[in-house]
Amino acid sequence: MRRTWFVGVAIAVVLAVVGMVGSTAAAAPAARRPLTTLVLGDSTGVFLTFALGDWAGRTGAIKVSSAALMGCGLVTGGTEIASGVERGFAQTCAKWAAVWAFWVAVLRPDVVVVATSFHDITDRRLTPDGPLGHIGEPRYELALRFTYDYAARLLDASRAKVMWLDSPPFAESDVAAGGTDVHPMNEPARADRFNAMLRDVVSHHPRQRVLPYAAFMAAQPGGPVDRTIRPDGVHVDGAGRAIVGNWLGPTIVAAARR
Repeated sequence: MRRTWFVGVAIAVVLAVVGMVGSTAAAAPAARRPLTTLVLGDSTGVFLTFALGDWAGRTGAIKVSSAALMGCGLVTGGTEIASGVERGFAQTCAKWAAVWAFWVAVLRPDVVVVATSFHDITDRRLTPDGPLGHIGEPRYELALRFTYDYAARLLDASRAKVMWLDSPPFAESDVAAGGTDVHPMNEPARADRFNAMLRDVVSHHPRQRVLPYAAFMAAQPGGPVDRTIRPDGVHVDGAGRAIVGNWLGPTIVAAARR
C-alpha cells in the first residue's frame, strides 16, 4: 500500500521540480506564465508524465506534476485478469479519489490531464462470488460509466481545465505457451467501446474535454501499437517520449488557452 502511494507522491514532487527548472531555463521569452499541469490516472499517466516533463524542460510552457498510481484503475475492488492470471489490487487503489482531491487542492492546477483505461477494460470480477465481466456487458459497463462520471464530477469542483486522453488499443506482448494472447484488454473493440463511453460521460461536463490520443497513435508509421513509441505495447517510453511529448504538450497548451 505504501509503495503505490509513494510512487504517486514521489513523481508529483520530482516532476514539479522538473517543470520549474524547465520553465526557468527556457531561452524563449514567456509571454504567459507556465501552466501548472497535474497528470492523473494509472501507469499510462505515469509514463506520459515523463514525456511531458521532457517537453516542459525544453519549452518552459508548463510545470508538470503527477499523482498517477501504478497498477490502479478507477473501478475499485474485486479482481482483474492480466497475463492470464486473476489478481487483486493494492489497497491504495481504492483511495484514488482522495489522492486526486489532495493534489488538486495542494497544486491548484490550471490543467488536469487524466490517462487511464488499461485496468478498467480487462476482464473484472467486482465481487468475490460474482461473474467475470468486461466493458460491453451491461452490469460492468454501468459500474464503469458511474465511476467515470463520479471522477469527472470530482474534477468539476476544481478551477482546472480537465483533459481526458482516450485510449489507443493495447498490445501486451507476453503470451502463454503456444502463442495464446492472455490479455483481454488487447482486444481493439474494448478500447473503441471505452472511448465512446468516455466521450459520452465527458460531454456532460462543460469544462472537460477528450484529447484524441487514439487518433494520434493510429496516424503513426507503425500504426496504433507502434513499438517505437510504446515498446511494451502499453507505455510511452524511449524515443516515444519525445514523439508523444511534442504532440501532447502543445495540444494541452492550445486547449487550455482557448
